[in-house]
Amino acid sequence: PKTGTTCSRVVFGEADGVPGLVIDRFDDTVVFQISTAGMDALRAGLKRNWRNHLNQAERSPLALEWDETGQALPWLLKVYELDKKRRNYPGPSASFVAFMAENRGPEEFYLVGRALLAGKPVAGILVIGHGQSATYQTGWTSGAGREYGAHYLLLWNVLDRLKRKGIRDFDLGGANDETDGLKKFKAGMGGEFVTLVGQYS
Repeated sequence: PKTGTTCSRVVFGEADGVPGLVIDRFDDTVVFQISTAGMDALRAGLKRNWRNHLNQAERSPLALEWDETGQALPWLLKVYELDKKRRNYPGPSASFVAFMAENRGPEEFYLVGRALLAGKPVAGILVIGHGQSATYQTGWTSGAGREYGAHYLLLWNVLDRLKRKGIRDFDLGGANDETDGLKKFKAGMGGEFVTLVGQYS
């Protein structure tokens, strides 16, 4: 980043050996421009450790299922809310996430992805699409899900699904120094951190 700024271009397409892939960092938010990059270019943009976890997850016995009907949303919000209370981490309430998902516009969509181990869900994510962009809203991972790298597999798979829907940008959401592990996980995808304006009263 330039001195005095909190923004940087992490990956700049052909100049970094990954044509079509642009990843920006705006302080606490990671954003991918995924429209022109092929999946090979996106994979090349992954940090080595992230890519290694993905490789392991792809060789694991995990299976993925995706839902756009809303059937799986109550399940995800229930396990997410219970986990948030148990581990006391910040995040939107389940009721707020449900409101956003259920009151989306006619051109918006949402994807609930679940990772299954022997038919049992061990991880899940919610991604909401709006216009030419999509945003990671929330997720949950069990101990077994973390062991097999379920979140790596879900996020990689959803990138491909979003590209096929014509999505140009994928916002991974907030990450700050108070959630260092989450920040490293998101940064490992090669995305750019973006500082948003914030709220003022």
